[in-house]
Amino acid sequence: MKTSTILIISAVVITITALTAYNFTLRASYLKGDYKNPFYGMEFTAIKDLKSVTISSANLVSVTIEQGAKEGIWISNNAEQKVSWSHDGDNLQIDLTKKSKVERDRIYGRSIVVVTNHLDQVNTKSLFKTADDENSYVSGEVTISGYKEGSLQLVMDRASTVFLDKNKFQSVKATVGDAQHGGSSLTVSKDNTIASADFTVAGESKLSLSGPNIIKTSYNLSDRATVSLNGKTLQAIIH
Repeated sequence: MKTSTILIISAVVITITALTAYNFTLRASYLKGDYKNPFYGMEFTAIKDLKSVTISSANLVSVTIEQGAKEGIWISNNAEQKVSWSHDGDNLQIDLTKKSKVERDRIYGRSIVVVTNHLDQVNTKSLFKTADDENSYVSGEVTISGYKEGSLQLVMDRASTVFLDKNKFQSVKATVGDAQHGGSSLTVSKDNTIASADFTVAGESKLSLSGPNIIKTSYNLSDRATVSLNGKTLQAIIH
């Protein structure tokens, strides 16, 4: 048998063996129910008594912040080389690594999940090469979900996106974007209940109230701001 033929056969055998092993691994993972675990493929670091989160490079980094008893940060295997984080007292700071900033890496979906018992404040800051590239580098999203108590102060830099979902706050004070650039977006879903909300929408930023239950609301809007209302929020204004 020719050497070339032997090499081809060997390569085919190795490939089949690798695929078989991979299939067994997938099957074992499926049978264990790993696909049901929202933190599958993520590494956890415990951090106690967190009350605030600062997200730099927020236009490139997606972060989920949710209430839970097991406080800390989960980072996916795909994101761990791209993200840096530190904490000072009760504040957690999340950012891209220097290399990822230069390469303009993105972090999508639930690649970073922060779990806290309480949440008082969230700050977002954006990263741009120049003042002209904002439209090219906006892909990060911050989701705040599941909080059932307390008050939240939200300070959003230009060109950042935040979603409030399934929360119950006594009060929310939100500053959306900055006066010069704006370009930020805050969405409050219908599954939120807020006793008192104070929204400042700066520059060309956007506020979307998709039917949340807000008892008392005040607005401070720039001339270029966009506000979208539907559901209960719109009905309250009409009536």
